[in-house]
Amino acid sequence: MTNYTHSGKNIIRICHFTPNGEKIYERLSQSRDISFEEKPKDQTLEDWTREGFQSRRPIVFISACGIAVRLIAPYINNKLTDSPVIVIDELGHHIIPILSGHVGQGNSIAKKLADILGGEAVITTATDLENKFAADIFATKNGLVIENKDGIKKVSSKILRDEKVTLSISPAARNYPKWMAFEATLSEELPSSVSIVPFPTQFCDIRIVEASECNHYVDTEAQNLLLSFEVDLSQEQNGISANGINQNGINQMSTIYIVGMGPGCRENMTSEAIEAIRQSDVVIGYTVYVDLMKEIFPGKPYMTTPMRQEIERCRMCFEEARAGKTVSLICSGDAGVYGMAAPMYELMSEYDDYPIDIQVVSGITAANSGAALLGAPLNHDYCVISLSDLLTPFEQIEKRIRAAITGDFCMAIYNPSSHKRRDYLKRACEIMLEAGALETRACGYVKNIGRDNTEIQTLSLSELMNTSVDMFTTVFIGNSNTRIIDGKLVTPRGYNLSSTH
Repeated sequence: MTNYTHSGKNIIRICHFTPNGEKIYERLSQSRDISFEEKPKDQTLEDWTREGFQSRRPIVFISACGIAVRLIAPYINNKLTDSPVIVIDELGHHIIPILSGHVGQGNSIAKKLADILGGEAVITTATDLENKFAADIFATKNGLVIENKDGIKKVSSKILRDEKVTLSISPAARNYPKWMAFEATLSEELPSSVSIVPFPTQFCDIRIVEASECNHYVDTEAQNLLLSFEVDLSQEQNGISANGINQNGINQMSTIYIVGMGPGCRENMTSEAIEAIRQSDVVIGYTVYVDLMKEIFPGKPYMTTPMRQEIERCRMCFEEARAGKTVSLICSGDAGVYGMAAPMYELMSEYDDYPIDIQVVSGITAANSGAALLGAPLNHDYCVISLSDLLTPFEQIEKRIRAAITGDFCMAIYNPSSHKRRDYLKRACEIMLEAGALETRACGYVKNIGRDNTEIQTLSLSELMNTSVDMFTTVFIGNSNTRIIDGKLVTPRGYNLSSTH
């Protein structure tokens, strides 16, 4: 279950008023990631809303914004303790966090609900829109609290003007500082490089401390020696990573997600892949794949490299992670199937000076998504072979094709053709015939899987040999028992269909 740490509860209170609203609630309630508690029919809206604020649990109204605003107005008190409030329109198109978007994680909850409904999270907080660091989000993510909320505006204003703020951190801290301060108004009076200085409490706009110490802060602690330095927070950071922190032992582990994005449409992406990209500060990938992701995540910063610059792309990920950012490296299909997972692990030892966590997020590879469109071509033992000889000599590819035919494997063939390899599929078909496959062997292909202009075709091996395909095509070769049934490519598993019940 998703745990919204603002309230310590993972149950979201929700109410609706119309049949359309009830349908939206039913769609949300089917989610396995979030639990909902529907407003009892015999309870007044006023009492239900008041209880929500008293428990500090997230509140969702499936209604017009005006209804929600009038109901919550009497209970709004403190941005650090108010319940997060989200409004959803009755068609589920727009999910709007109207209160406690940062500390209460209202923005995060809205994005999660938008994923479930296929709608759009309407985020209005300036630091989110401009991808800037937000002190209250940082505190919430790291289990900390802000003592003096009035200083948040000063710090955020300076960050939004792309100016530096000063950060002071206890030198005894390890992964997360015991407490820290952001100073936004008098940074010129503090050193801009790392040095040991007495902590200037009179300059402090925000103090962030451990939640357990929020009410026990003592003035004498302010006299301890602290590290003080200026931090450029003009871009949102995952934790704090800035001038010289690594040299002083205050390291925040960064995460690199290697994300399999499937065919490239949102419907075929896993929820884990969507969440990884949402959590990332920057998305890196091949130009074509990045263009697809921009349609789904238009507000994200992106970095690209062209074809044949895969290693440069990997190093770009490590450099961004070193800067304290959460990174998503996107790959088509599955990142571990002809993807970037392996080179990332191979390069990891070159970047062991900074703690980086690599997580591979699985995706739907073309063998699976293409097979589903064709019918059931891989329903028995099969292998996957790429015809690209950029990294594998064609002599080795030929051996594998022959072995697959000898073993009577079904095959999914990736990269069957390109501008420089126009005849490679024909050569592969000739090799199959030489190895013993019949000209009538059932085959098929799918072009542009999961994208516009998807093309699905079944045909014989002899027909396939003279067919023109491209690099966005996945080819399927059946085994000796594969048949075309009603236009579908089907490989029998071997069940006795004539048995009686």
